[in-house]
Amino acid sequence: MDIFTFELEAALAAEGCPLCRAEALDEQRWMETFVREGHRDAGVRRRYVASRGFCPPHAGLFLEIAREREALPVVSAACARLIDEDLARLQGITRRARGSRWHMVRARRQPGGCPACRARERSAERKRSFFCEALADGSFRSRYAASSGLCALHFSSAIEEASRHYPAVTELLLDDWLRRLKALRSGLSEFERKRDHRYRHEPRGREQQAPIEALRHYAGTTWPPMALPIRGDMPGR
Repeated sequence: MDIFTFELEAALAAEGCPLCRAEALDEQRWMETFVREGHRDAGVRRRYVASRGFCPPHAGLFLEIAREREALPVVSAACARLIDEDLARLQGITRRARGSRWHMVRARRQPGGCPACRARERSAERKRSFFCEALADGSFRSRYAASSGLCALHFSSAIEEASRHYPAVTELLLDDWLRRLKALRSGLSEFERKRDHRYRHEPRGREQQAPIEALRHYAGTTWPPMALPIRGDMPGR
């Protein structure tokens, strides 16, 4: 079993969109590499400075992982590079022109995009392609059917990928999406019914989770990737 299959199957066994989970894991893995060793690479440093650092969500992830690894000096060094760059820009602008030109310098923040965001997009493309290819396999298909399914965003991107390369998977995804929408709507209807005073005496069940499941279905899965039981569990390791 290769690592992509293993990670996707682990994601299918957990709650929420499997591609959200798999991509979040890749996102964390990329940032851990950056904290551990990537920041030492000259090319990575140039791209980090050129992009004006990380976007707010990835800056938060950067800080979280650095704290976990007791690697705040990496954060300090990364920020120092940005500060030095800004100082050089500011000092290169004459005092008289600073008020009119500094806003132009600030407006060029992240011209190439957050480096972690770019890495995430590349990873997402690979994951979508592999996911659609895996769905062509019957055993993986049955595990997907028993999972929480894709969120709306990943459903759309998977359909786009499948329509180009895996026509049979397109129909499978559409049928599965319709089935899940009907089940979600039924759960919401039952949730609303039991809010009626006439039925409040009835035992509460799974329908109480229906609003949360529906929200996740459209907004995606935002749980930390650490919830996936895959660290160090890869077969053969």
